[in-house]
Amino acid sequence: MKLRGIDFGNVLGGSGVQGFFGEGYWFHPVLAPFGYSFDGMTLVSKTATLLPRKGNMSLTRRFTPRWPLARCIKVKRNADAILNAVGLSNPGLAALLATRKWQKLEKPFGISVMSVAETPEQRLDEECAMAYILRAHKDEFTAPFFVQINKSCPNTDEDPHVLMGETNSSLEAFSILDVPLMPKFSVASAPIAAVMELNDNELCDSIQLHELRGVYLETRTLTAR
Repeated sequence: MKLRGIDFGNVLGGSGVQGFFGEGYWFHPVLAPFGYSFDGMTLVSKTATLLPRKGNMSLTRRFTPRWPLARCIKVKRNADAILNAVGLSNPGLAALLATRKWQKLEKPFGISVMSVAETPEQRLDEECAMAYILRAHKDEFTAPFFVQINKSCPNTDEDPHVLMGETNSSLEAFSILDVPLMPKFSVASAPIAAVMELNDNELCDSIQLHELRGVYLETRTLTAR
């Protein structure tokens, strides 16, 4: 998939599948001998918010899960059921940039961001702040990156239909970065007609839709226009 002439590969990972920086999780090396690999998959970081957010998952100083089996994630394979209640645990966008790990990545990747403010006006203010923070560090990056504007997280109280209406403003806020922009929605909650209208927005480079099927997540990325 090429966005603005940049090849981001054919498969994008779900945000956070490899952690914030592509480090993965403790069970990935365990599964590697059985063929579990991220080869050929493009990193999309775990979603960051403007300010630090405790959420429901305790993190280490390296921003990895403190406990191997976090209580906020439940998987019942026999019932084809999964519950993710991590709640966007993260140290905040500035702290993640301060590690300089994103800046040192050598392959194109995606940075997922989200505002969890209470009102549309406050959410837009947060998104503008995140855009300015990223722009201040943009020249430090080795590899090209896109910004995934997360509008799909089920662990917030906002009406997804309301969030959909804010997407055009979000795209405008992040347009100062001059990088590919990718709004992300849940198939289960996003009005498809509204999603398709984003094709008319010149600031929208791609749209990511995801849905749960059994115990796994299926993600589809559509190139706008």
